[in-house]
Amino acid sequence: MINKLYPYIRRDREKGREEKKNLGAVIIDMQPGFLEDISEEDQEKLFKSQIKTLEICAKRNYPTAILEFDKHYYGETDNKIKKAVETIPRHVYFEKFGNDGFYKIEQQLKEWNIEKLCIMGISAAYCVKATASSAKKKGKEILTARELIASQTYRQEEFQECIPWFQKNTTYYQNYKELINHITSSNEHPFAETE
Repeated sequence: MINKLYPYIRRDREKGREEKKNLGAVIIDMQPGFLEDISEEDQEKLFKSQIKTLEICAKRNYPTAILEFDKHYYGETDNKIKKAVETIPRHVYFEKFGNDGFYKIEQQLKEWNIEKLCIMGISAAYCVKATASSAKKKGKEILTARELIASQTYRQEEFQECIPWFQKNTTYYQNYKELINHITSSNEHPFAETE
């Protein structure tokens, strides 16, 4: 009797696997040239939330793409973020020269079989939104949190104006702890576990 049931149990497990989404992370423009226009207090909050999220990426082996806008002008990704990224087994840095960085990471995401992206970085109203928008147009699901994205002090009005876009077009959380709870308790699983 058990042997006759096994194929059905296996199909149920496989069906459950189909519903799972391969999750990856994208860090956008966390570079000195952008960070210098954000208050120290806001920088510390941003670093804390991103580093905690990256710790989960490392623990669960979520691949991470790091976008840097013209690194010769704006500098390389901040060392605090780089240190957290280095603990993630699969991570790749990409340089971009425009707001939308999705075209730079699209092929890598395909190779990693990523369907859902946790997006974090600067500047929310420009580079973060442009990259998230292109990813969404290409069929990716987007996760982010208010504490994972920021804009320069002089762009706060634009930042507030773009929040409704994130609320409508992404799975948007007010704080990173809610997002972490989502990715650690839902159907997302590390790419390494897919078959």
